[in-house]
Amino acid sequence: MALSRQLKTRLSAAMLTLIAAGASASALMEQFQKEKEGSSLTSYPDAGGVWTICGGVTRVYGRPVVKGMKLTAEEYRAIDKVEQAKRWHGWKRMSTFRLLNRRRWE
Repeated sequence: MALSRQLKTRLSAAMLTLIAAGASASALMEQFQKEKEGSSLTSYPDAGGVWTICGGVTRVYGRPVVKGMKLTAEEYRAIDKVEQAKRWHGWKRMSTFRLLNRRRWE
């Protein structure tokens, strides 16, 4: 699923609507990922040639994604939910560390 460069560099009307409505971070992240990564129930090679599935997942159930791998819609939703939680936790941890670190040195 190839997206044009112009589409990848602008926020969509859907994203702007969610922001204006005060949507939750998880809702914003889900919409952003759908637009930028796309989603697929069948594995595909990403731009770097790594086999990927869903919205950029390279490992499923601890194993690497391989050519021809398929997921059900239910598996996709479960994996996507876990991946979003991992990203959100990582972002939260990084921003908390930066804030705490900054206070220490000011």
